[in-house]
Amino acid sequence: MMATFFSWLAYGPSEAEAFTADFARGLIWGVVVGLVLALLVLLFLWARRRGGRSRGVLIAEDAGNLFITAGAVREFVAGIVAEYGEASLSGVVLSETRAGYVLTITLDLLPDTAVVPLRDRLREQIVREAAARLGVQGPLKVNFTVRSLSASERRIARASRKSLGRAAPSPADGSVSQEDETEVGTGDDL
Repeated sequence: MMATFFSWLAYGPSEAEAFTADFARGLIWGVVVGLVLALLVLLFLWARRRGGRSRGVLIAEDAGNLFITAGAVREFVAGIVAEYGEASLSGVVLSETRAGYVLTITLDLLPDTAVVPLRDRLREQIVREAAARLGVQGPLKVNFTVRSLSASERRIARASRKSLGRAAPSPADGSVSQEDETEVGTGDDL
């Protein structure tokens, strides 16, 4: 407001109005350019964050290459997690960094699960079996995210049966009920 008054004194009424209009146009263009730059920075950061996801693991050898898809890695991890009755696999993300591959595993756990010992056992088994069964020789970092600590035993048993492709005993009594048998998938839905 004061700037308008002083410009009116310096330039006179017609030149002050022109100055005010030019200032308003410049301010609007400055805001638009600033918003576009902020949007570009956000898009860059988003793309950089998601850019680490890998489509699979490439094992290069002199005799030829072996490519294991991210879906196959997910099935591999699901088979290992299914061996643990207190955990249910919710998701697997395979990322590639300069140091090697990173697996981020999301789990649902029973409320009374000791999380740290389970994490240590799972991490050790996944790294060991990835080297032995898949041939992953480079560094493999395994991160865990616990999505829920309120998973039901029934749901975890169902997820274990689905990932193993066979009937697993119900956690309550050690047997498979008729209702549970109808939910076992054929393996085509993986």
